Amino acid sequence: MRLMIRALGTLIAAGVLTVSLPLGSRAATGEFTYHRFDGTNDTLKTIENPKDGVCFTVFRSRVPVANRTGSHARLLNGRACQGDEVEKVAPGETLGKSDYEFSSVLFSRE
Repeated sequence: MRLMIRALGTLIAAGVLTVSLPLGSRAATGEFTYHRFDGTNDTLKTIENPKDGVCFTVFRSRVPVANRTGSHARLLNGRACQGDEVEKVAPGETLGKSDYEFSSVLFSRE
């Protein structure tokens, strides 16, 4: 009987820990499209199901962009998500043509 009570207590503790631990980074379902400019060509690129909190370096890219994910997309002017935020694109939002460029994008559930 004592062994069964210990086993039950261990099982309950494991269940409580499983429920209370934070989930890892979540992926935003959908896609984020942008235009990459390599000096001569302007190419449409796509990031599919980006994870929140992960930085995507996109080099010299420019608006227009379409954020068809469930997360906010922060456009930054430096590589590796360094530098200043150029724009924040809400889930489902599309930004039209503009002259500004960005070099990385970071997704978050804000």
